[in-house]
Amino acid sequence: MTRFIPSLVLVAISLLYLLIAGAVAVRRGFRDHTIRLLLLFVTVAAGSELLYALWQLLSALVLLEGLLALLPIQLVLLLAFLYFHLSRAFLRLQQTDQDWWRLGIALMVGVLLLQGVLLVVIPSDFRLGRWDVQYRHPALSILIIGWMVFIGGVALLTLRSYRPAPGPWHRNRLKYWLLGLCLLVVADGLFFAGHGLVGSTVRLAAVLIMVYAVVVHHLLDMSQMMRYILSYLIITFLTLIFYLLGFISMQYVFQEILVLNYDPLVSTLVTALVLAVLFNPLLNLVQRGVDRLILGRSYDPNLLIREYSASISNILSLNRLAVVILRMIRRAMGIQHGTLFLVHPQKDSDGQDCYHLQAVKHHGRKQSNLNPQGDLQTNGLVATYLGQERRLLTQYDLDMLPRFAQILPAERSWLDGLEMEVCVPIHAKDEWIGLLALGPKTSRRPYFDSDLTLLSTLADQTAVALQNARLVQDLVKLNKDLKQAYQALDQVNSQLKELDNLKSAFIGMITHELRSPLINIDFSMQLIERQGLSHLVPDQREQLAQLKSNIQSAKQMIDNLVNFATFLSKRGELDLTQVKVAAIVEGALFINKPAADKKQIALHLDLPPHLPPVSGDPERLIDALHHLMHNAIKFTPQGGQIWIRCRIQDDALRFEVQDTGIGIPADKLPTLWEEFAQMSDPVLRGVEGLGLGLSLVQYVAHAHHGEVFAHSEVGVGSTFGFQIPLNGQE
Repeated sequence: MTRFIPSLVLVAISLLYLLIAGAVAVRRGFRDHTIRLLLLFVTVAAGSELLYALWQLLSALVLLEGLLALLPIQLVLLLAFLYFHLSRAFLRLQQTDQDWWRLGIALMVGVLLLQGVLLVVIPSDFRLGRWDVQYRHPALSILIIGWMVFIGGVALLTLRSYRPAPGPWHRNRLKYWLLGLCLLVVADGLFFAGHGLVGSTVRLAAVLIMVYAVVVHHLLDMSQMMRYILSYLIITFLTLIFYLLGFISMQYVFQEILVLNYDPLVSTLVTALVLAVLFNPLLNLVQRGVDRLILGRSYDPNLLIREYSASISNILSLNRLAVVILRMIRRAMGIQHGTLFLVHPQKDSDGQDCYHLQAVKHHGRKQSNLNPQGDLQTNGLVATYLGQERRLLTQYDLDMLPRFAQILPAERSWLDGLEMEVCVPIHAKDEWIGLLALGPKTSRRPYFDSDLTLLSTLADQTAVALQNARLVQDLVKLNKDLKQAYQALDQVNSQLKELDNLKSAFIGMITHELRSPLINIDFSMQLIERQGLSHLVPDQREQLAQLKSNIQSAKQMIDNLVNFATFLSKRGELDLTQVKVAAIVEGALFINKPAADKKQIALHLDLPPHLPPVSGDPERLIDALHHLMHNAIKFTPQGGQIWIRCRIQDDALRFEVQDTGIGIPADKLPTLWEEFAQMSDPVLRGVEGLGLGLSLVQYVAHAHHGEVFAHSEVGVGSTFGFQIPLNGQE
């Protein structure tokens, strides 16, 4: 019965392998190439243990020969071959491994063929260790050499990857793989020495370490664990020595110095009391010393948080805040360098939403080695991890997590250029406002979970201070921009005043120079009408009448120019008085009635009774209403109609003139109120005038703190008007 126990143990180990493979498949799936190779390796290991158990049972019953004689070592070679390829995937080697697959398969097939040939041609017997089987010496040599090639290849690749590892987390990961390799070598060595069951047990431990290194992302720091174990052993040993010396000393005192006949119970109680009073504080002091010596410098998180919060709470300067933050973190954790970035949502050069990161301050390295700004796509992998999920990002995460395998090359290049070990996002409420990029520690140790938790807490403490400092900086920048804008506005106003003065002077000069010859021409025309009209034929009389009409139009244009120039020169100054609305309408109607009668246009007045007086400049108001009526008469065909209305609406006095004229396109209405604006209609060329009438109406309305309005439909007519407050200027 006892001869079946090793086989049963091997079957149990095989079942454990299958359980491990199932757990890995459930947790990680089959997408990752490394996971697929790991599952293959564990499954083959399970099958190997079952075959080895069966081989042991058969070898106990009969003497195995031929192809089955070297089955255990063939299984060891197969596992070494798979382990080599698993290691290449674990180390993320990019070179192709097809040649290695061919080599392994050829080696296994070659050994089988060689065994078959040797079995027939040159049989030879020899024993190795405790295996009571027949071996073929050349085949055995090839198997051992192949195993050495694959295991040596794993060792070489792992050691070559360890030196250039970018950070302590990467090196810690490789330490676990080296530990698994060492255990696997020990297991195979035991197997070769004939201790197959012990070797299988050690191999199981090696496989567990491999699975842990592949499946778990954040591994326990092996160096730190060793330091904790060493510290615990040293403290335990010193405690034992202290208590042993204490008991021996107290026993000597009681026996030799105090009394010869003593009570053991009393001496024991006194000894315990003395040790509790004297040695416990001493041991605590020794423990702190050993921890500091073995584990390195440590900090008190609670004390650091209190000092940190007190130091940054009243800082409103971004540069000063960054200096204090980086200096305190660097002093506490011993980091090599660090940078504080501000995060601004904006658009990139392609118009995509992104976060723009601008360095405020760096600490611990030269400015030339730092790229002070970078962009992260808002919906990108990195920005989502830092901004939306609010998680710390380490260089180890960036290199090892599958989710970051497809980040944009520009983002990876910028992050790699930071030479950071951990990035800590800073959030204020729901907004990502800052980023702390911290380099590796000077001790070359990783950031432990306690370090990352502390950094998250410090980031929360930083959020309010950073937000306040950003607001102050924005206010300072806004104040500076406003000063520059005011200076530019003053300069533009000065230029506009100069242009207005120049325009007024120019209009005044032109109108003066034009008015004199027109007066002379008009005087000559009057002489002709009085003395020479009887000597003219009818066509000449018609031409003379047309000439007189054109002269009157020219005089009207000049008068408009004079009024416009006068209004501009006085900057819209008004001679305010209480004026009746009827007087304004009658004054404008008196000026335009002859022109309306000449074109047989009917003028309709719509004036409500008892309109209150209005505070305004009567001359300017009459002039404004006159220009509205003049335009309506000018653009209304023979026999048309015009309505002049005035009413009170929303505490304002509203004047409007409606006609049945040609109408104006809707897109032309906004520009008609500008100076010298015309519709540029070839049909109306020479009829429109200078385009100053509506501009003067607008100036008058604005001077009275009112506004103008217009409605028109082509072929139907137009309505132009203005309104002013009832109480005048407000």
